[in-house]
Amino acid sequence: MAQEEKTTEQRISLQRVKAAYAGERRNARQLSKQARRVERLLIENAAVKNAAEELGKKKIENGFIPLGGGIYVQGKIESETFYQSGAGNVMIPVKKAGLLEEVKRRNDILEKEFQQLANTLKETNTSLMNLQRMLEMARAHQQKKKRK
Repeated sequence: MAQEEKTTEQRISLQRVKAAYAGERRNARQLSKQARRVERLLIENAAVKNAAEELGKKKIENGFIPLGGGIYVQGKIESETFYQSGAGNVMIPVKKAGLLEEVKRRNDILEKEFQQLANTLKETNTSLMNLQRMLEMARAHQQKKKRK
């Protein structure tokens, strides 16, 4: 009777480890997806900063203006006033200095978020490795029992 309880307990424990492993894998995939999203926003933010700095250096006679979705229109850029979309797609005029401050603020927030995601992902991967070792040990133990 005691042996039967131990076997059932081992099966339940193995099932819990498998469930924990599956859950951690889901978490790792979700964290990776979030990190990629933040990374894309950081790249976009850097592109905005570079474009704003370039526009201030010289007047651009002709340039390509992105419309979105890989579509551009060629035109003259004569203004140094930038426009930022607000709530309800209202266009708010922003001077270069204000734009660069906003870009820096966003960048700081995104870098902090990215670092937090990277740290959490590292912890999750460590947990995954530990759970994987536990599963391997349990499987080896089962194989050893079957041979007896």
